[in-house]
Amino acid sequence: MNAIYKFITVVAILLSSHYMIAQDRGLINGNIGQTLGSNTTEKRLALCIGNDRYLHLNSLGGQPINDANDMTTQLRELGFDVMPVLTNASKNQIQSTLRSFAEKLKNYDVGLFFYAGHGASADGNNFILSKDIPAQPFKADVKEYGISDQYIMDLMNESGDANKTHILIYDACRSVVRGEGNGQVWVQPSTIPNSFLLVLQHQ
Repeated sequence: MNAIYKFITVVAILLSSHYMIAQDRGLINGNIGQTLGSNTTEKRLALCIGNDRYLHLNSLGGQPINDANDMTTQLRELGFDVMPVLTNASKNQIQSTLRSFAEKLKNYDVGLFFYAGHGASADGNNFILSKDIPAQPFKADVKEYGISDQYIMDLMNESGDANKTHILIYDACRSVVRGEGNGQVWVQPSTIPNSFLLVLQHQ
């Protein structure tokens, strides 16, 4: 739960920064206290995923699901509409939910994606891992069974409007990938759209 409080503090800071920029541009009227709480007129949408029970990797003791549920509760207090928490999901389930999230995001000003579970990096991209990732994965496995940060950013970016703010938060147990060197380190994405803010933590 302590990690969730840290993430929420970061989200609050990011929202306040977004608010001040938008107010400076004449896009929002009001005070910062309102924009951080549930009374804000700014529309916010979040999706939280927690993967814990993997078919071929070690279980994470239920913590990712607890974190996804705790994050949902805290985000609602910050005025977010939060989609139903997705847990122990396959790649197809994650992609389908992400597409629904991106479609709904067209009607919102702020989008936030939170993931807790196993993660990995390969060929300059970070991946969240579906429950069916093989044990001791090769890079090809990570690409086949994982979802890259670039894919998620591309989907969210298609919600339109350059004035939107998108936040990605990964709280992942890093998996070592064969042939990829130090699998315990997140990599800097090659392209991050201006509307995106990334918070990456590994355990």
